[in-house]
Formats: sequence, structure tokens, C-alpha cells
Amino acid sequence: MVITENLFAIEEKVKELAYLIALSDQAKKYRLASRKYLENRKATLLEQKLRSAYDAFLQVQKYNPHTQDYKEKKHAFYHAKRAFDLYESVADLRLAQMDMQNILDEISKKIASKVSKKIVVKTGNPFSEYKSKLSCQNHCLHQKERLR
Repeated sequence: MVITENLFAIEEKVKELAYLIALSDQAKKYRLASRKYLENRKATLLEQKLRSAYDAFLQVQKYNPHTQDYKEKKHAFYHAKRAFDLYESVADLRLAQMDMQNILDEISKKIASKVSKKIVVKTGNPFSEYKSKLSCQNHCLHQKERLR
């Protein structure tokens, strides 16, 4: 790559954009929601319960999904996940994350369209106009990795 003045100008514009994103209302909401989540003792306890229930379920599922424990561990995992997901500070954090991701996706699309109309930006949004057929494969595997 040849380094030119254009490259430095682009780098400056990217820094300005990052600064403006960091000052946005959505970024402030995200930082506030993140702080509330991290400071909330009950949310961290629910996360620990979810992780331990998930690990216990994985152990049973991995070795013998036909045991009596399988159903109990599965229900315990789903119950812990529901409790975690519906807890107020967790839900607020997830909504704030989604808002920030939507902003970043839109910015990415606009930048890509200025370079070429043929560039496809995969956002991971199931309602995106460019939904990838491959994004549905191994869906359960992706869900498992997010929990770790």
C-alpha cells in the first residue's frame, strides 16, 4: 500500500467519526446501561447461575443426552437464561447494544455505498436486505459461543 496524503485525510475523518459516535446519545445510553449492569450484584449472580447451568447442561448433553438428568439440566438452563434475559439491567444493556450496533451498521453501509454500490455489508440483522444464507447454518453453535 502506498501511503499518500489521502490516506492521512481518511484517517483523520475516521477519528472524527469515532469521536462523534462516542459523543452520541446512543453511546451515552450504552455506557450508562453497561455501568448499571456491571454494578448490579443480582445481574452478576444471575449470569453466574446461567453459566453454571449451561456448563452442567453441556456436560450431560455431551456424554449422554438420554439420561434422566438431561431434561432437568435443560430446564434449569432455560429457566436461568430466561431469568437473566428478563432482568431489567440486562434487558436495558441488550437494547443499548442493539441501538449502537444499528448505528454502526448504517454507517458501514453508507461508507460501503460511497465506494461501490456492489459492496454488500453483512450486518447480522435478520431483517437486512442482504441476509446471508450461511448465517443460519450452525445457529446453535453460535448461540453457545456467545454464552462463553
